[in-house]
Amino acid sequence: MTQDENGLAVVMAHEIAHAVAKHGSERMSQGLVQQLGGQALGLLFQPTPPLPSK
Repeated sequence: MTQDENGLAVVMAHEIAHAVAKHGSERMSQGLVQQLGGQALGLLFQPTPPLPSK
């Protein structure tokens, strides 16, 4: 597919860039899930004020 080592280097760099970009987006997605999960747990276990007595 490539004519020489320079061409091979270009193809490899291109593919590595794809792999790095995908890895970064996966990390961001995991961070978002963790953040939302933490917020949900915080709301779930948040103390509720006592009901007013009659």
